[in-house]
Amino acid sequence: MFASLGEGVIHTVLVATSIAVLLVSVKAYSVRGGLRYFALMIAFFFLMLSQSVQFVESYYVNGFIFVPFLEVHLSHLFDLATLLSFAAALLVRQENRIAAQ
Repeated sequence: MFASLGEGVIHTVLVATSIAVLLVSVKAYSVRGGLRYFALMIAFFFLMLSQSVQFVESYYVNGFIFVPFLEVHLSHLFDLATLLSFAAALLVRQENRIAAQ
């Protein structure tokens, strides 16, 4: 169980919000395409995974889920992947799309 009602509400809102921004990024990628939008979509995917793992850790496990061969928390691994994906989105060069007139 959650330590408090407030913690449960916060974790639930974080998971719901991360799912919402993931869906928006999927829609943006499907409309615009490009490597930058793909990297953003992947970043929001890893953010959703991280928040979901933290929710499960807080509610069901009451501890941390480890990746044994790396000896790190699974949520931290997803946080790292999120940051790397956001960095890739910032660094990738977006191709210019000029609409046909």
